[in-house]
Amino acid sequence: MAEGEIMNYQEALTFIHGRPRLKKTPTLARMRELMARLGDPQKTLKIIHITGTNGKGSTSAYVARMLQACGYKVGLFTSPYIVRYNDRFTINQAPILDVALAAITGKVAAQVKVMDQLGKSPTEFEITTAIMFIYFAQQNVDYAVVEVGIGGTYDSTNIIDQPVMAVITTVALDHMRILGNTLEAIAEQKAGIIKAQCPVVVGHLPAAALAVVTKRAQQLEAPLSIYGRDFSDQVTTPLHTWGERFTLNPNLGDVATWNIQLAGAYQVTNAAIALQVMRILRQSEVVWSGQDLYTGLQATTWPGRFEKVHDQPVVVLDGAHNQAAMHEIKKLLVTKFPGRKVHVLVAILADKQPLKVLEELLAIPDIEITVTSFAGPRPLANLQVIKDHIPQVHVEPVWQTALQSLLARLRGNDILLVTGSLYFIADVRKKFIHGESNGD
Repeated sequence: MAEGEIMNYQEALTFIHGRPRLKKTPTLARMRELMARLGDPQKTLKIIHITGTNGKGSTSAYVARMLQACGYKVGLFTSPYIVRYNDRFTINQAPILDVALAAITGKVAAQVKVMDQLGKSPTEFEITTAIMFIYFAQQNVDYAVVEVGIGGTYDSTNIIDQPVMAVITTVALDHMRILGNTLEAIAEQKAGIIKAQCPVVVGHLPAAALAVVTKRAQQLEAPLSIYGRDFSDQVTTPLHTWGERFTLNPNLGDVATWNIQLAGAYQVTNAAIALQVMRILRQSEVVWSGQDLYTGLQATTWPGRFEKVHDQPVVVLDGAHNQAAMHEIKKLLVTKFPGRKVHVLVAILADKQPLKVLEELLAIPDIEITVTSFAGPRPLANLQVIKDHIPQVHVEPVWQTALQSLLARLRGNDILLVTGSLYFIADVRKKFIHGESNGD
């Protein structure tokens, strides 16, 4: 592999973010060629590959944290980032250092420029994925937990020939312009990460999606573990703290009840999926005790997933960016906070069925919704169209103005939920966590 270009950190970010985001024709050919030019470091890694419309990030975090609690060196690759670009590549929770990111990007850039000249220009996410594979291989991680970007079949992470395990958390309508307009079409894309004889764990899938995944697993003789058939969870007495307590069926190790910091029944299901992954890994090579898993699971946090960033008044951030995710948030609010007035500040990308997303929220009693905008990476929902179709929502184009106004009006037990695009959540989170006043 060529030594590559000498870059500093800012030059590396400029190079990465200056690349095209998507190509019209889905293919893994560019990614395979890029990785071959870089020495195919992904072939040295033990990879747990995780996809799903919703829940894949949290499930990835649970698996990585439990493996770490068992004493392993664990790489975790997720997207999008919430705070810094480096956060996409962590090892035992520590993000890649600026100097390491710059050095690896220089090596990748040298090969990318050759491919550019050949008319095979890699995309931003392909380059990001290449950086991840190189970094985890260089650092000799025991396991790499790799979250899919979009879909599965043509996602740049899917050049993995033989993962240790494949996981599909959920299947719902999202990214339809890319993945298809039906649950079956989307399931087909997500099932693309299943490889021959590789164990597969799936969450609570709609029947149509489960049929597609089951067929694919059978064709490839991949052992399939299904939520609701092979394992399940049961939420028990609510925790007084911010989180959930649950039991697992069948039980795992010597732990009777499990605690997580993340709130919502859907997070319990994500945790149950992650525990099933650990159950299956133990059959092959991973050594763990029930206490290891309990410790790792309970310690897991995940920014922007019903994350409380302010106590009085209560302000919560959640990147529920599609209808299925917002449906779960609605259930969480109704169950956990009955009788409390809910104020919502939401910004939605245009390709996320914004009217359907908002209709989910409108079913909550005593709710007030303000729709806003931000400097997003893709077109945002048209605020005037939303106001015309749903006149009861408020519209404020400047999110900083909307947030300031809402905070001033919160009373007593009121809750402010900031939700929608994860990119929007990242901007708002900077204000609460780091005191920044804008999204730059």
